[in-house]
Amino acid sequence: MDVWRDIRLKARQRHREASVSNGLTPAAVIVASGLRLARLQVDRFEPGVRYGAGVLGVLEREDGFVRLASTLAPEMAAVVAAHELGHNWLHDDTAFMIRDVEAGFGGSPVETGADRVVAYSPRQRLEVQADVFAQEFLLPADRLRERLVAGERPAAIATELGLPVAFVRMQAIRALLLPPLVPPDVEEQRVAAPPPDPEQREAAEWDHRPLILDAGPGTGKTRTLVARVKHLLDGATPPSSILALTFSNRAAAEMLERIEALDVAGTPLVWVGTFHAFGLELLHLHHAAAGLPAGFEVLDETGALGLLEGILPELGLRYYQNLWDPTLELRPILRAISRAKDELVSAEDYAAAARETGARAETSVEKERAGKVDEIARVYRAYQSALRDRGAVDFGDLVYLAAKLLADRADIRDEVRGRYGRILVDEYQDVNQASTALLDQLADGARHVWVVADPRQSIYRFRGAAPTNAARFTERYAGAERRQLRTNYRSCETVVRVFERFGMDMAAAPKPAVTWKAHRGRVGFAEVAHAPDLHSEAAALRDRIERLRAEGIPYDQQAVLARTHLCLARFSRLLQDLGVPVLYLGDLFERPEIRDLLALVSLGADPAGAGLVRVAAFPEYGATRDDALKVIAEAAASGQDVIAVCARATALPGLSERGGIGMVRLAAHLAGVEWATTAWRMLASYLLEASDYLKPHLDADDARSRQRLVAIYQLLKFAREHADTTQGRGGRRRFLEDIRRLERLDDERQFRAAPPEADGLPAVRMMTIHASKGLEFRAVHLPQTATRYVPGPRRPSACPVPLGLERLEVQPGDHAAEEECLFFVALSRARDVLSVSSASTYTGRQSCNPSKYLKPLASVLGATRALAPHAPATRPADRFVAPRAITTRNAISKPT
Repeated sequence: MDVWRDIRLKARQRHREASVSNGLTPAAVIVASGLRLARLQVDRFEPGVRYGAGVLGVLEREDGFVRLASTLAPEMAAVVAAHELGHNWLHDDTAFMIRDVEAGFGGSPVETGADRVVAYSPRQRLEVQADVFAQEFLLPADRLRERLVAGERPAAIATELGLPVAFVRMQAIRALLLPPLVPPDVEEQRVAAPPPDPEQREAAEWDHRPLILDAGPGTGKTRTLVARVKHLLDGATPPSSILALTFSNRAAAEMLERIEALDVAGTPLVWVGTFHAFGLELLHLHHAAAGLPAGFEVLDETGALGLLEGILPELGLRYYQNLWDPTLELRPILRAISRAKDELVSAEDYAAAARETGARAETSVEKERAGKVDEIARVYRAYQSALRDRGAVDFGDLVYLAAKLLADRADIRDEVRGRYGRILVDEYQDVNQASTALLDQLADGARHVWVVADPRQSIYRFRGAAPTNAARFTERYAGAERRQLRTNYRSCETVVRVFERFGMDMAAAPKPAVTWKAHRGRVGFAEVAHAPDLHSEAAALRDRIERLRAEGIPYDQQAVLARTHLCLARFSRLLQDLGVPVLYLGDLFERPEIRDLLALVSLGADPAGAGLVRVAAFPEYGATRDDALKVIAEAAASGQDVIAVCARATALPGLSERGGIGMVRLAAHLAGVEWATTAWRMLASYLLEASDYLKPHLDADDARSRQRLVAIYQLLKFAREHADTTQGRGGRRRFLEDIRRLERLDDERQFRAAPPEADGLPAVRMMTIHASKGLEFRAVHLPQTATRYVPGPRRPSACPVPLGLERLEVQPGDHAAEEECLFFVALSRARDVLSVSSASTYTGRQSCNPSKYLKPLASVLGATRALAPHAPATRPADRFVAPRAITTRNAISKPT
């Protein structure tokens, strides 16, 4: 879900209250009306006189004033005033000072680069919320969409309304490419969450000693954690002294949303985020003590690979040399280094272990292993030296260096401990050694440490997660106690019994085995089926999805979960061919519409100009391949870029009349594009102001077209983040090179899932089991639950570990345990219906049997249903079916 949805809805409500019409209202008018509603007046101030330098606006609620810098242009003054109105209506503080406003995407970032650890401080979060409010208050996306679909352009609308063009363009992207913003499900609103049960209440109000709460799936762990925060705030604990940490950005976002929904003053001041984000903040605050420059750079894997490529001649590689593409061999080394940092193993520690490995090597195999280990150790040392020279850190450093900083500097440790008197940790089973060390430094004897864990859901061992931390919590912290939540509020009884039975035999399961009470009782069902082949399994899956939709479970409350993206791509294509709308983008950069736009981006950036062949064929240009090749040849002969040659295409000999006119039109659409123009600026201008590229997709309004628009949104989002991260350096050429690198390294997978902002689409959700953690759906389908696929095979690492550091490598037993945890997570996502299936063949070469995981579940799943053969489908016409409104809990029938 869009984490800012509720704020946008509140802003729309305020717009309706302040608006004088049902259409778009000039910014100055809507702001003046909003100020009257808020009983605020506007005052002007000279920048740098009364307030600090760079201040654009100030809300002084008690005095009844919004004060604006006198130097602001009218368009920006409206945005700043709307931002301050957002503070007034959303937040409790009496005064807010603003130095910057920016119209951003406002959703969850695509998790590349430093965005993987981006977290707003409590104050920054308030400012972003006010920015989001201002966007929707001044320019509601639903009203803007009507004007855009009618053919108006953002620049003209900006002039009419008195708003910055960039501001209107950003809202236009939301209005055109994302589904309509809808309030929370009506039925969900009617059914209030039950109050904390006795077990939850006891845990939330625990104030005696350190506590670890064993909270299985659906037992209300987040509700209990939020109740814990409320208990602390009600007890006069300062909100700024509460530190809530978790492992993933998604878990942090959910925790933050729930905490901010509490009807308690001060909730925005609670620090909520990941261990990495907290480490980043600590290092920024104490950069000098950590040996870092102010404003140090955080390198993602792409940046780290670039750093190593820059010192490649110094590395002296033998075992990990690849002359064609060095990154293919450097990448596993970087991951080995990251794992070392997860375990607090420094470059010096690694080198010492490598020397010991070499000293003990006797056989040729052992000597080769020792040679590889020594090479990795040398790269580790050189890499750390290069990071220091650049004044940068990588992701692994964020927790590692923060833990080291607090361990080495007692004064800073005491200051941080004094600031955060209450520490809460979610997903404790996923913390690694570095995170545990950081927690130890924060805990001050663990008096106020309160953690939630479920070792059965430990699915990040490949990143160093150590579920043994949960098992040893009571040993690690003196006087610690363990409590359990035993009531499942999510799933029907049959589903609970399925994952409960599977959990009994898991290596990670606590002993004795836990049994859960199913609060919802006997509703819904679970089933297992086996098909003769892939197409028959897909057809049966289509039939189940459609039957459940007819019985009241809409598409968007059904999910297909899979172990790998390969499985998702396979079933996504087949389901779409069978007429089922799905929400899964697949390989983003291989989608036809994205290849169109990447070809466009290459114009003027790629000297060869080959992208023109694809772009020239767009319907609004209508040029032939031969036309495009003639323009490319002329560009090479004249030394001009292809855009400049397109501008005079009608004068070129040999072009078709339509092609020449189309090329001139293309050049006009790209007017102003220069070598240094970023992909973000070029795409936003082209799609929103110049061309009609989006029109066919908007007019079609079917499932595939909606998915294409979401894919374009994902590309624009990435382009904007790339422009911000690189500060425009390298222009479009670097943008395309970075995409090629993502593709080569198979790092484009984070783009395959649709962004949370697209959750309003009525389509079946498709995601990996990893991505589904923390989510729930009324119906969950688990296809391809067959041997060779579930459990997944263990892949050996390209980088052997030194002797004595075996903990850096996922051992066979750990891999098997993690695969069990993944399947447990998948089973426990379902509320009403759990459907598991497999097939005898998937590739036509090897036969499969149902997964071994299903055998112990026969007692609760019943007999496996044999599915009839089904011929491959021919692709039907696109369709887009709106979800059926649900007003009652429909009875759901199990197939016979």
